[in-house]
Amino acid sequence: MQEQIPLIMEGDFISVDLAAAYQDNEVKSLFIYEGQKDQIIENYRQREGGSAQTFRASISLAYGKALRQACLAYGIEVIEARPFETLLKRVMEKLDE
Repeated sequence: MQEQIPLIMEGDFISVDLAAAYQDNEVKSLFIYEGQKDQIIENYRQREGGSAQTFRASISLAYGKALRQACLAYGIEVIEARPFETLLKRVMEKLDE
């Protein structure tokens, strides 16, 4: 029987440098990337309600792009967020590699 490794998910608050420092057989990191501002706005609306948060979404998009570039520079896997329906499966496949 294969040993189960705990899965810990963190948002954009973790340092890419920290994630890269711990890349080994026991710790794996990957970055889920959403590159569409309209989708980010919709995600905020679904989670929080209220009016469209376009400025916040612009900041999130720019920060996401910077995180994506940093991950790629370190060789950390980047996965597109959509389609959402297959995201978990794609994440698990990458973590099993």
